[in-house]
Amino acid sequence: KQWYQRRVAITAGRIDGKVLSPQEYQAKLESLGILIKAKNFLVFQGAVESIAMKTPKERTDLFEQISRSDELKEEYDRLKEEMNKAQEDTNFSYHKRKGIAAEKREARAEKEEADKFQNLTKDLNDTRLEFQLFKLFHTDRKINGLKDELASINKQLLSENRKKDKVEGQLKNKKSEIAKIQREQQVLEKNVKTKEVELNLKRPKYIKKKEKSTDCDSALIPLL
Repeated sequence: KQWYQRRVAITAGRIDGKVLSPQEYQAKLESLGILIKAKNFLVFQGAVESIAMKTPKERTDLFEQISRSDELKEEYDRLKEEMNKAQEDTNFSYHKRKGIAAEKREARAEKEEADKFQNLTKDLNDTRLEFQLFKLFHTDRKINGLKDELASINKQLLSENRKKDKVEGQLKNKKSEIAKIQREQQVLEKNVKTKEVELNLKRPKYIKKKEKSTDCDSALIPLL
């Protein structure tokens, strides 16, 4: 059991006869739940009616004063402000991360689209290369076939040229033979003409001799 003593006009208090400073005295009372400022240990006349007539905010302020929560208001406001700032930072970070995630998704989609385009471009180039190689292969085969065909034609042409040369040689020989025969024929014709001329020259003499012979024969017949 302790005895508390305090005089209104004196700024000190006693506990069990021990003098304490106002701060020490107030702290000791507060440790027992007695708040001097809130006057939660005294109920004055008309206090209940006064409290009942207060507005909800005024009653809240009174309860905070009695419970000493008003002493923590500054700290509460500071912490609340920090919490709001942290919430804002969290929301900002969330939206930033959300934006970054959206940018990543967009970048990933763009990369996938770029990869798809590159793959399609590579497939197109491979297809073009394969088509060109296919054309080159068949063109080369066609060229080789044409070369073989040309070689065969050249061989046939050479054979025909040889035959032609042979025929032309034979024709030349035949022409020479014909020319020789023609020359011989001309000589014969010339000889024939010469003989004809000679014959024609001798014909009158022959006729005369024949006539004489006939006359002689006619003259001899009576003698027989």
